[in-house]
Amino acid sequence: MKKTLVALAVMTAASGANAFELYNQDGTTVAVKGEVDVYLQTSEIDVKDNSLDSTEDAHIYTWAYAQIDFDHKINDSVTAFGSFEIEGDGNSAAKFDDVVAGFKGDFGKVSLGETGSSYGALEKAEVSNEQAEFDVVYNSTESDGKGLRYEITVLESLALSADVQTVADEKDENNYAVSADYTFGDFSVAGAYLKSGTTNKGQVDEIEGGNAFGVSASADIANLYIAGTFTSYEGQGGINVSGGNNDSGTINIGNHEGTSMGLGLAYTINDARIYGAYHMINADKDMAGNKIDGEGTNFYVGVDYAVISNLTAYIEYGQAELSGKDIADEDDGSVSNVTAGIYLSF
Repeated sequence: MKKTLVALAVMTAASGANAFELYNQDGTTVAVKGEVDVYLQTSEIDVKDNSLDSTEDAHIYTWAYAQIDFDHKINDSVTAFGSFEIEGDGNSAAKFDDVVAGFKGDFGKVSLGETGSSYGALEKAEVSNEQAEFDVVYNSTESDGKGLRYEITVLESLALSADVQTVADEKDENNYAVSADYTFGDFSVAGAYLKSGTTNKGQVDEIEGGNAFGVSASADIANLYIAGTFTSYEGQGGINVSGGNNDSGTINIGNHEGTSMGLGLAYTINDARIYGAYHMINADKDMAGNKIDGEGTNFYVGVDYAVISNLTAYIEYGQAELSGKDIADEDDGSVSNVTAGIYLSF
């Protein structure tokens, strides 16, 4: 798992724009939606032993995607669906992402492909546009996994999910996750469990898997949104923090056991939103049981503004820090950035 100060997945209200319907005939519909992101960012890395200290000048970054959604009504009870994205940052060839297909109906939703992890139900305290999120620690199957997932909503407000993320390499093990997310009025609470498999099993670079579980709750009352998350985990990979595109300098905690917690707040005033979060990681032991006594902290503040319904502008500051008496000096330091940008969705 890698946590960076530049989020690779855009998380913003603008991305929720309604899709344009391209085709609708004989029970078949095809729709498209997308987004263009442009942001200016400067970042700084400050490492304890000074060998990796660096500052990245203000630089403009770009990213865009187009998503195609397909539905075909098989009968009154079952609909087949498919979806994929074409995305790129302008520096390399565009690629396909979030490729998924399946069936949905009163029985729920069965998805195959890049389904995302059920453990993602715990991400309620993540309120930023482009900042690192440290509240939920789990492996890369949330964004990179390919597997099978089943979701259903029962009793009108209880969302249940279970998935398996498969791997082809015999040296890697599958990952499994389940979650329940209950909404009642302006409040919601979720619980989730993840069983992550060992990778490169039997090899020199083996990364031991483990278990993770947590709870997350939120309240959305009037103009105020507040959420908190707590997790306990082991064997989810290392925590690696880099600044901007400057991957020549990083700070990290290796594979370990620990806990995480986070608090996120957002207040909406007309078309503006003021938000911030504080997250903490406590690394207790490495996978051999040796005490680490490491700590990761992260905070950010920001404001965004809906210029029009499909154009959002924002500015934010974030800082992440890893420290601890048993963390090597070259892995002990902080990364900070200032980011300002716009999201244009269609």
